[in-house]
Amino acid sequence: MENKITNKGFSLIELIIVIIIAAILGQIGFVSFNRLSRKAKSLAARTALINIKKECEVNRDMEMNTNFTLVDLNSYSIETTSTNSCLGRSDNNLVVLRPDNEEDYPFYYYDFFNNQVGCELDENELNFIQQEDRFDGNQNIIELDGWWGRNDRATITLNGRNYIAYATDYWLGVRNDDLDGRQSHQIKWGDKLWKQISEKINNDELIDNEGNTIKASVSGNQIMISSKSQKPLDIKVVAYNDQGGNNTKPRFLKKQNIVPPKTECSNQFRF
Repeated sequence: MENKITNKGFSLIELIIVIIIAAILGQIGFVSFNRLSRKAKSLAARTALINIKKECEVNRDMEMNTNFTLVDLNSYSIETTSTNSCLGRSDNNLVVLRPDNEEDYPFYYYDFFNNQVGCELDENELNFIQQEDRFDGNQNIIELDGWWGRNDRATITLNGRNYIAYATDYWLGVRNDDLDGRQSHQIKWGDKLWKQISEKINNDELIDNEGNTIKASVSGNQIMISSKSQKPLDIKVVAYNDQGGNNTKPRFLKKQNIVPPKTECSNQFRF
């Protein structure tokens, strides 16, 4: 009896399964390699910044010039005043390491004046480094923008509640005609008007729809109304004067900012 040996290849289903497994393993390997690459590059940036910090502090203690030795970093660039100054950028006094890819890598910074290094995911957060209390929530700024009569009244409606304030040129000791032309008079007028409303809002201890306290403050001819909520407050402002009644021309400038909560750097990027 004759035995026949038949060599069979892989079936189509078997080949597909092998290809799928190979693709999965390849993807896992790529992700792992990418993660290790990110760790290595961020570690190099942190190490470089620590060395910059040490050099700057030694130079300061020895009363030498406040400059550091430049280094060439992969995936990062160094930002400071005069190329290599320990004093940092002119806008925030920080030596900043900016990532080439801001989506995958954090910003690193060195604060020479406070001997501090740190990590931020968003460049805007660098502006809050020196602030003790970082604000997050909604800010509503209303600025005075012109006058129409000698005796003026403004009503701010905040979450359905009206707050009314009055101001006259007599209180300021100046003719109404001069108000638009002099910045100092504008600030005095706004200060008189807004302080009345600010005090009333704060005395009422208002809360927003999420239970956060609503606060008001005054700076010159501006009033700022804010709360910790990420949802905007319902604010309307209307002006009235004895000579013209309800004004159709806008007399207030309104600006609203929503500041999100800070997102911390993950452990793999921290010092």
